Amino acid sequence: MLEGILDVRSKTASKDHPSVILQEYLENLILNNLRSKDLRELKEKILKSHESKALKQQLVNLLYREKKRIIEAYPTNPSLKKVFSNTQFINRIAEVAVERIKCSPDAPVLRIDNKVVNAEIKNLYEGINVGLIFGAETILFQEIVLAYQADESSSRCYGEPQVNILGVHVNWLTEDGEASRSLIVDKSWKVKEVEFKEPVHLHVVHILHLPSDEEREMHRKLSKFFKSLNIPQINPYKASERADDKYWTHKLWISKVETPSFMLITKGNSLERSLQNLLKFAEMIGRTKKQNKVMIFIQPNHGTEGRHVERFEINISNQSLDEKGKIAQHITKILAYDDVLVREERGNIRFRKDDDPEEPFRYISFRLNVAWNGIGFIAESGYAQISKSSRCPVASRGRGGEIISLHKALHNLYREIDAEWLKLRVSSGDFKKIKKSAEIAALKLNANLPINSYLKMVGIDLVLEEKDGSVYPVLLEANPRPAGLAHLTCLNAAFNGKLKLKISQAIFDTIRSLVTKKEILV
Repeated sequence: MLEGILDVRSKTASKDHPSVILQEYLENLILNNLRSKDLRELKEKILKSHESKALKQQLVNLLYREKKRIIEAYPTNPSLKKVFSNTQFINRIAEVAVERIKCSPDAPVLRIDNKVVNAEIKNLYEGINVGLIFGAETILFQEIVLAYQADESSSRCYGEPQVNILGVHVNWLTEDGEASRSLIVDKSWKVKEVEFKEPVHLHVVHILHLPSDEEREMHRKLSKFFKSLNIPQINPYKASERADDKYWTHKLWISKVETPSFMLITKGNSLERSLQNLLKFAEMIGRTKKQNKVMIFIQPNHGTEGRHVERFEINISNQSLDEKGKIAQHITKILAYDDVLVREERGNIRFRKDDDPEEPFRYISFRLNVAWNGIGFIAESGYAQISKSSRCPVASRGRGGEIISLHKALHNLYREIDAEWLKLRVSSGDFKKIKKSAEIAALKLNANLPINSYLKMVGIDLVLEEKDGSVYPVLLEANPRPAGLAHLTCLNAAFNGKLKLKISQAIFDTIRSLVTKKEILV
């Protein structure tokens, strides 16, 4: 896999941590000397498990082969010579290097300790240990660990126990649900990966960042595992599956919050019947809006990141929909693996960057992070996503969109009225309605569940509409394993035009209430 590209030597790494030096050495040796085409082929190859393992082993062999050259390149770093005796450390360097190839360009490095850490030294037996359980790339998760720990610090009142945030990959869990390794924030407020001398007990867990092709099934198994160990969960599967199922979510929200009209096409229906029901659905929307043409979205009922989400126009004056047309083809594609959710297009507000007349008016959606504080749900933070162009109605990053900060989004909103784009102002009353709708939505997702089974943190996605001078939210879906947590900023600060990073403080009230002092000392 690496033949022909290993004869070019590494440039000197700029950082002095052994793990960073070795990661950058491998990157300079391989990535910087691959053509774009070769890099794409390599990335495609290592998406397969056996290819990924094969590359990892080649990188391990490469590091040992280059050992003398590496040590000589860094004569002022004597610790480099010692790390090569730790085979597990070298294996982790190779695994992270594979992750960086998958996620390149601009993939972050990860500091990895080569010494086993005594948990007592790190005071992990003196506080509440929250495991952020993940199953995807380690390098992409370190920002989330840091952001959570920062929120914990600002949430803690005098006399309250410290909550230690541990980023724990599923492969680092013991049979007892303890952490053998972890991402932690050290005293210098930097994230590093450590191996514990004795596994560390987890008092509470939050399941996040799982491989997209198996995230629901992996979540279900992990949730069942932690439930069997009586470890409290921020997002237990029983509640999370409601949010994963978009149709179920909309049913729970009916008459409680503003949502688009929606329908479900199940895998058991014939294509002919599905198209008939879809046309009736479009006719209903058309009659309500007094329009002959209706815009609808067709998407997987359990999809994420905008995958297979497409917008279509239906002329309700037609007697039928073509069974060989684009709509039928798209429905057939989704029905091969999931039920189909159909919803009307909502949201008449667009975004333009900083009053720049050269910038297009793009589609925009909002993610509000809502957390349970032990008494009620609080909408505390969020971000916005804008589409890649004025022609693409899907704003998610998976479709080329980008995340922008809330304070920038809220102060650059427009609506087209009589062929003219007018800038909008979100009033304090509008802002309160937006927050309240997200809080109600989170509560209704947990309807009839006991509090200990609540989905205690959820990302609520919405678009905005303007009518008669007021701005109000239309809620689209809920996310039980919200992504992009490190991009979240404080809602109240954003409304006032300020940028303040924040995931949640309310969730730490819940965490501390879930764990007694006696349990901390066990």
